This record gives sequence, C-alpha cells and structure tokens, in this order.
Amino acid sequence: KADQDFVKRYRGAVMSRNWPKAYDALQSILKVQPNDEGYQKEAVRLRKKILDDLLTPLGQAVSDENLPGVLRISGEIEALSFQPTFTGGTWLSAQTMRCGKMLADAEEYRNSDNWRKVLSMTGSVNDLIAQYGLTLPADLTGQLDHLAEWAVVGKQEYDEQQKHDSLVSEVGHLLQKSEENQTASINPDLASQKMELQTLAGKWREIEESGRSVSDDFQDQYARDTTLLRGQVNRKQRIRRNVLMLAAVVTL
Repeated sequence: KADQDFVKRYRGAVMSRNWPKAYDALQSILKVQPNDEGYQKEAVRLRKKILDDLLTPLGQAVSDENLPGVLRISGEIEALSFQPTFTGGTWLSAQTMRCGKMLADAEEYRNSDNWRKVLSMTGSVNDLIAQYGLTLPADLTGQLDHLAEWAVVGKQEYDEQQKHDSLVSEVGHLLQKSEENQTASINPDLASQKMELQTLAGKWREIEESGRSVSDDFQDQYARDTTLLRGQVNRKQRIRRNVLMLAAVVTL
C-alpha cells in the first residue's frame, strides 16, 4: 500500500480543493504504486484540472489585453511540475502577446545600442516560436527579423573589433620585446630574427586587412622597429654570404 502519510496529504488537499498540492501528493503515492490504474487516472484528471484553472484566467487576460496578467499566468503554467498539453488558441494567443512584449523591449535596447540584449530578446522570441509552433503576425515577424539582423551585425562588429584589438596588443607586445632585446644588447641568431620579422609582418598585414585604424605613434613604432630589425637581418645575411664565399675560396 502507498505510504499513509502521502494518502493523508492527498485527501486533505482534495478536501480543500488545492489541486496542485493534491497532485504533488499523488505523485509521491505513484512512486510507491506506479502501476495503480486508479491513481494514474486521478493524476490525468488533476493535471487537466490544474491546467484548466490557469487557462481560464489566462484567456480572460488575453481578452482584456492584460499583459501583466498574461505574463504572470504564463509563468505559472511553465513552472508546473508536469508538461501541459494545450488545446484551443488561448495559450498561443498569450505567447504571441509575450513575443510582442519582448520585441518592444528589444526596440528599447536597440535605441540604447545594446546589441547583446537585443540578441537575447530575439533569441527568446525564436525559442517560443519553435517551442509552441507560433505564427506571429506579419508586423511582429518583420520587427523580429529587423531586430535580429541589427543585433547580428552589432555582434559581428564587436567580434571584429575584439580581434583587431587583440592583434594590436599582440604586435605591441612583440615590438616591446624587440626593443628590450635591443636595449639589453641581446644579439639573437639570424634564424630567430628572420622569424621575428616574418611574424611581425604577418600580424601587421592582418591589421591592415581588417581596415581598422591604429594610432600614428603605433605605426611609427612598427616602422622604426622593423626597419632596425630588417637592417640587422640584412647585415647578418651579408656577413654569412661573405664567410661562405671566403670559405669557398680557401678550399680552392
């Protein structure tokens, strides 16, 4: 038999017509007696009763265009401990109103250039559309598309700027390291300096290809340091060639 405490809680909740509490107690009973057809049928009945008791005021809120009520009751339905099954148009109408509210909020965030919030809001609207198979009115669909496109462009711009800033920071670090080597009179070998020069040139090319500007001082620093480095590479290459030529002459 089911635990008597659960049965007592269930009966007390039914007597007080507290259907959510009765359903919770019934779920505890079903964990003990999962194959009891009577309790299973009662669970179905209670789920329908709980949902109907929420859909009725939700339908009234939709009819009254009571947006706060729609949002509150929709939240209560989504917080139910079971997955509801909807019939009729009340739920879909309520979710369309929710989408309209989120899109209105997204417009406010767009006006303040907050692409992150707009991206989040439009994503939530798309989630509702996918979850409940909503078909939004044409004006809301157009608004959603426009806002989502604006947010995506904003994110792309942000990502590109982040990449540019990262490149500038990386090149700045390389230039600083090169200058420190010069100050400390460190004399790296030819291969290391050629690699350093190639790395700097490659990173600088990426910065130029981004089409984003850097300060005049930074450009001057890059030109100065790479000119010095290139001169050192060329000088070492000449010395190396001369040594090889001399060695060849000697062997003759």
